Amino acid sequence: MSSSLGRTFFLAFGLLLPLVGCGGDGSGSSSSAADAADAMDSGTVPIAGDPATFGPHAVAHRRVVIEDAARSRSLPVELWLPIAQVPGSTPDPVSAFEPGDNGPALATLLAEAPTCTTSWGTRALAQGELVATGLPLLVLSHCHGCVRWWAFSLAEHLAAQGFVVAAVDHVGNTVFDTIAGNPLPLGPKTLLTREQDVAFVVDRLLAGDAAFPAAVTAAIDPERVGAIGHSFGAVTVGRLATIEPRIRAVAALGAPMQNPLLPGVDVPKLKQPQLYVLLAEDNSIGTIGDDFLRSNYEAATAPAWLLEVADAGHWSVSDIAGMTDAFAPGCGAGKRMKDGSAFVYPPPAEVQLALAPWLAAFFRSHLQQDATASAWLATPPTLPRITWSQRTP
Repeated sequence: MSSSLGRTFFLAFGLLLPLVGCGGDGSGSSSSAADAADAMDSGTVPIAGDPATFGPHAVAHRRVVIEDAARSRSLPVELWLPIAQVPGSTPDPVSAFEPGDNGPALATLLAEAPTCTTSWGTRALAQGELVATGLPLLVLSHCHGCVRWWAFSLAEHLAAQGFVVAAVDHVGNTVFDTIAGNPLPLGPKTLLTREQDVAFVVDRLLAGDAAFPAAVTAAIDPERVGAIGHSFGAVTVGRLATIEPRIRAVAALGAPMQNPLLPGVDVPKLKQPQLYVLLAEDNSIGTIGDDFLRSNYEAATAPAWLLEVADAGHWSVSDIAGMTDAFAPGCGAGKRMKDGSAFVYPPPAEVQLALAPWLAAFFRSHLQQDATASAWLATPPTLPRITWSQRTP
């Protein structure tokens, strides 16, 4: 969400606050662990396959453009793929994500990015051989005015855990459209466009569209598909889960899926397991938006988890925090929503380090029926800044 989007959400939520129904805090506990962080950074993986580690696979990325002729849309899709370890290989830089017309604009953004962002160091290689077939698929939907690789570090972690990860550019609703001065507005029409974008990616991957590498489409298990969305993307994947039975689990980061500003999601009717991530200093949606997010969790009739991340801003979960002024919440100095006091957001890499194991465990448990991940999810280790609650209706 941009700053203006945050204000729009705040006003809409403020007008409808009496409709919010918030319950208790579930049966969760709080969590933090340097050992999990060390494990993720080390590249080592125990035999049990701890979701907190980075691995056991290496990661390749691939940019593909698919054509939706019915809607006259060309959609760039970034793939992150689990591959066999390639000794001595050097990961591609972030600039490799935009080899075409957006390259100069990205170079300018990277040059001007503040020090609170990640080091722009990826772990993804240009190529490699897939580790197996029967792989689960995760589709990602980015925030309003963002870009498909907005959270490449999380995508890489998930690919290293054995997922094919596919993130689409919502063309017309990216940071490059904003820079060019012709972005799509926040609203129901754009939401429908975004929902159709993600659905089209799922359709084409599962149908074996020739634009994708044949080895990738052949490796995906069509019974194991999940979705992750951030901000406007959270509403997008909520809509997708509502209409698309092939989505078997869904995660919403930094925004409620069901909300009065962008209707179309009815959380109590969702049958998929849900993971909600509330960013405690998210002044883009405000405390009222947080209340709606909590009410989504309380309304879930399928198994649900709520993570509350202390001190995190709206873009703390991303690799683009602070990359533009619109993405500032989550980068550097801020003011607390409760009392306006000054504080400093934690480095985005720290927030991602705590969140990545949760995403890996959640989707491994529900898409792969992985016993190790299910045990981790039932009794998570302590991780920095995260308080969690669980509902099992």
